Amino acid sequence: MRIAEYTETNTTTWDNVPSCVVQMAGCNFRCCFCNNRRIVDVTEGYLSPSDVIESIKNNTFAEGVIITGGEPLVKRNIVSICRRVAAVEGIREVCLTTNGLLLPQLAPELKAAGVKRINLSLDTLDPDKYSYITRIGRL
Repeated sequence: MRIAEYTETNTTTWDNVPSCVVQMAGCNFRCCFCNNRRIVDVTEGYLSPSDVIESIKNNTFAEGVIITGGEPLVKRNIVSICRRVAAVEGIREVCLTTNGLLLPQLAPELKAAGVKRINLSLDTLDPDKYSYITRIGRL
């Protein structure tokens, strides 16, 4: 499991819940606007899930966690990570940002793991533009 970055608290969720951000490494798309290879292609200097969970436990300000990427759903243990995050005392909201490609298979498990919100990143509804932007995906 590669986690590219953990930001203690610099944002809020849609309901203004003070939140920290976990940026997962790796993605199943190669979008033309995503030039942050440090997040998409992390090979060293990444964080372990246990390190991030411990940081969330020690964060006295955050009441929410936003898990983003790269693409979090490409991680084999993303459901387990979401469950562990949701179980941290004081965390009342776990949110995910995803390109949605793997969401149909994982949505029920993510909900059961405590994910409260999903932000679907969809940059266009035009099939040709979508293929161009993602370089891989199809609508």
